[in-house]
Amino acid sequence: DIQMNIRLRRMQMLSHPEKKWTVEDLANSVSLSSSRFHVVYKSLFGVSPIRDLIEARIDRAKGLLLEEETDSLSQIAENLGYKNQYDFSRQFKQITGLSPSEFRKNNR
Repeated sequence: DIQMNIRLRRMQMLSHPEKKWTVEDLANSVSLSSSRFHVVYKSLFGVSPIRDLIEARIDRAKGLLLEEETDSLSQIAENLGYKNQYDFSRQFKQITGLSPSEFRKNNR
């Protein structure tokens, strides 16, 4: 069943947000086109697969920022699969309204 397979892929993606996930790879893994996968995913979960991945990474980042206080932002970004600290910081602020540094400082 396609929906069950998509749910399983989502669980894998959310459990390992640091991996390089693409809609194309996810779609291929359940034998759908990228566009069809996107439509089915969004109808099941109310969010696009990429947005879901970004939110999972940011949730994981919040924990890392508080637990691993000695890790630099670039280390955390790399651990979460970001190409660079800039992309990580931009997405973090877009989702939370705070920069990673502000989040860490405000939640100590």
